Amino acid sequence: MKNKFVILIAEDDRESRLLFHLYLRNSNYELIFMENGLDAIEVVKSRSDIDIILMDIKMPEMDGFKATTIIKQINPNIPIIVQTAFEITHIKDHPDAHLFDEIIPKPIDKVQLDLLIKKYLKI
Repeated sequence: MKNKFVILIAEDDRESRLLFHLYLRNSNYELIFMENGLDAIEVVKSRSDIDIILMDIKMPEMDGFKATTIIKQINPNIPIIVQTAFEITHIKDHPDAHLFDEIIPKPIDKVQLDLLIKKYLKI
């Protein structure tokens, strides 16, 4: 088993980033926070050790739909869990929704988040 799993969190909302930090800080995770999709893409390009991505949909510079499309072209094997305040049906109806491995609604439920991360990290 890896020493630390690397989780990239693309989230522009400060309170949401703090919540993710609170939920995931005591686990065996290295957390990388980016505030927009463009920066998330750059991290994926520069680091081959990203294990999973938590992607917000609505962000400045580039939204989660476009960022996910590009990231999956770079590395189709990175699981991407979309977290959103939008209606889930709004997300599922998007033409690029098939690229998301999972969708988790906001406000984020800690137990559900933990289960999804462990499912994709196989831990």
